[in-house]
Amino acid sequence: MVTDGTGRYLVSLHGREVREQLRQLRRGGVTDVATSSDFRASGLPDWLDGEALLLERLGVAVLQVEPERVAGASSGSDLVRHVEPERYVQASALADDAGRTWGLQALGLELPRRYDGAGVTVAVLDTGLDVAHPDLPDELEAVSLLEREGPGDGNGHGTHVAGTVAGQPADGPAYGVAPGVSLLSGKVLGDSGAGREADVLAGIDLAVDRGARIVSMSLGSLPRPGERYSAVFEDVAADLLADGPGVVLVAAAGNESERARGRVAPLGRPASSPSVLAVAALDRTLEVADYSNAAGGGDAGQVDIAAPGTDVLSAWPGGGRRRLSGTSMATPHVSGVLALLLQAHPDWTAPQAVDELRRRARRLAAAPADVGAGLVQAP
Repeated sequence: MVTDGTGRYLVSLHGREVREQLRQLRRGGVTDVATSSDFRASGLPDWLDGEALLLERLGVAVLQVEPERVAGASSGSDLVRHVEPERYVQASALADDAGRTWGLQALGLELPRRYDGAGVTVAVLDTGLDVAHPDLPDELEAVSLLEREGPGDGNGHGTHVAGTVAGQPADGPAYGVAPGVSLLSGKVLGDSGAGREADVLAGIDLAVDRGARIVSMSLGSLPRPGERYSAVFEDVAADLLADGPGVVLVAAAGNESERARGRVAPLGRPASSPSVLAVAALDRTLEVADYSNAAGGGDAGQVDIAAPGTDVLSAWPGGGRRRLSGTSMATPHVSGVLALLLQAHPDWTAPQAVDELRRRARRLAAAPADVGAGLVQAP
């Protein structure tokens, strides 16, 4: 008999009579733990000695007993259904290894890569880019849509997001989803991390002009009370999806929730526009991140899909790497997977790619309002 684990045993017992005997023990004053004398008084067998946790509604006893007695009890017994060693359990959490970050593992992205996004242009609209970062692809362009700031990244957020789309480190775990893409960085947020929606729209316009099929926006703002989604962003997103091969706008759900305290904030703009792909964040246990926003009800858009967002390793200005958390970190995982799908199926329209993205998603226990179709999966 295996004796590793906690040293105790889980014993499931046959029949209603046994369950009634366990219930009688409870009625007789036994609460959580019964001793061997309790079992003998109830007519249950002597091998149930020591102290046992009783779960009478389930017909289960948890007890400390010698392995040979358990083996004998389970052999040909009319009382015992199954006996097995109790194990320690823990939250199932992914961790970076020598090959891939936990985020790439969660996507099911294997090395060596089958696809790397080659031939697909992805635009990242953010705080700019460290174009000299050694982990980023050679095929990139950085443009500023701001009047007083150049395309460089004095904040770090944009470089981190771009790295998750396309980073390819020479050492350490792989963290970029699609390192073969043509990367376009549009600086629409200043070094402070803030910006204006008009500059975001100008960035989308630039992305379309440069042939981007995917526009990744790890940005947003909370709606005012009672406010619907942005009709302007919805018009733009819907038109781009439907026009020719199409362009997909991907946006962060927002980080204003405090789920542990019972507060779930609504989707921010532009993620709340129904035709914008809204991305929620997961932690290492593949649970919804505490900060991740969700659907706000009404006719606003819903969360479409979820991706790794907590403790995400990616590029940082100056040639380094850093871990950040947020729906901002989840969004480029989804943008990268879309690039892989479009490389695998270059004749697909944007709606076809989005449909496949949803179809491939790994279902999660969380409600669709929180995670949409589930955890994004790489082809």
